Amino acid sequence: MEQQAERVIAQETAELKAAIEPFRQVLQDRTIFVGGGEARVLTTAEFYQSIGMKVLGVKAHNLDRFVENLLNDIQEPGLLVEVAAGQPAEELNVLNRLRPDLYIGHAGANGWVTKFL
Repeated sequence: MEQQAERVIAQETAELKAAIEPFRQVLQDRTIFVGGGEARVLTTAEFYQSIGMKVLGVKAHNLDRFVENLLNDIQEPGLLVEVAAGQPAEELNVLNRLRPDLYIGHAGANGWVTKFL
């Protein structure tokens, strides 16, 4: 049973890598800023970093000790970590300063971010 499970995991990992490869080719070496809820921004940032993007910063609504390990997994020198729920103007200031190639954020903030364009 364990060997069968390992074969399934290996097969699914190979399929996932193949499916992600076209995105990796386009996004590699680009910059990203991620905003939203605490666990989501960190796991999203870590994913995009794993496909070769440089994470410039994350803006979480809150951060606590339960996500320290996720934050530590993002090995990015100079990573900006901002905690600012309900501060869209400040997020716009940060985005204007950092000028990321890609922004991924909370649905409620995306309207404000269009002012960045």
